Amino acid sequence: MFVLLTVGAYILYQVRAVWPPFIWGGVLAYLLARPVDWLERRGWTRSGSILTVFFLLGGVLVIVGGLLLPSMVREVNQMGEMLPDYISSTRQWLSDVKLQYENVALPLSVRLAINDAMVSLEASLANTLKGVVEGLLLGYSWIITLVFAPILAYYLLKDSETIKRRFVALLPSAWRGEVIGLLQEIDGVLIGFVKGNLLIALIVGTMATIALGIMGLPYALTLGIIIGLSDLIPYLGPLVGGIPAVAVALLESNRLALYVALMILAIHQIEGGLVAPRILSDRVGLNPFLVVFALLAGGKLWGPLGMVVGVPLAASLRVAVGYVYNRWLGVYPR
Repeated sequence: MFVLLTVGAYILYQVRAVWPPFIWGGVLAYLLARPVDWLERRGWTRSGSILTVFFLLGGVLVIVGGLLLPSMVREVNQMGEMLPDYISSTRQWLSDVKLQYENVALPLSVRLAINDAMVSLEASLANTLKGVVEGLLLGYSWIITLVFAPILAYYLLKDSETIKRRFVALLPSAWRGEVIGLLQEIDGVLIGFVKGNLLIALIVGTMATIALGIMGLPYALTLGIIIGLSDLIPYLGPLVGGIPAVAVALLESNRLALYVALMILAIHQIEGGLVAPRILSDRVGLNPFLVVFALLAGGKLWGPLGMVVGVPLAASLRVAVGYVYNRWLGVYPR
């Protein structure tokens, strides 16, 4: 059995490039399972429930896209037209900074350290740009994911009961009740995390868009959406997503950049001090300290994706550890 598992894990690792459609298909099926089950309990067929939920979801996306996409496309086109001017302004700003830096009397060791840091920063920026370009050139993989993920989600939803029965059948009969109860508790935690994070991202994105619009910053809608989407990373999201907004503001004026930075800091404080701890800690059962630890640990292990999945994984681990602990104390009947 161990040999079979090892061989299976090795094969899955070798074909990891084909995972994304299956992963996103599974995520989509997981998120849509509840409305599909709700319709089925009210007399709808399984296939009819799935297609209805897909149709409603598609309708919502079309409506939202119809409202937001024209403005976003217009802003992106404007950004493209202004890009040469922005590049020129950025180069001039960097030249001014370099000139001021060279006129400052610094010890040789400090100057060498700063030079090395600047070289490293330039290399990092170049690698980032290379990664973005490569991602755009390999955009067909995202197209494949967008096409196949809903199809895979449909079949997973359609056969979900069969999959559940076969999984339960593999468990020893003495464990079935407890394992099912544990998985249901983990499921509740994960759904709570998803709902909480989406709610926080919506609040932060709306606040940022309105604030940027009031300040008169160009491309306020697009930049606000970026801030909202980046907020799917708890706590640190507004700061990361706010970098493009500050960069655009800096090309307009230093004062506007300062105001935008202060606004993002204020949103970060509101989210980190009031919104996120209440919503996430209540929904996933983790106190704010553990939420911060989980996202930082996830980021250290798996990068940006780890910062997104770190909190739900920590919450699931808390449920599992609590189960084992209670079982050890004899709380769960044998």
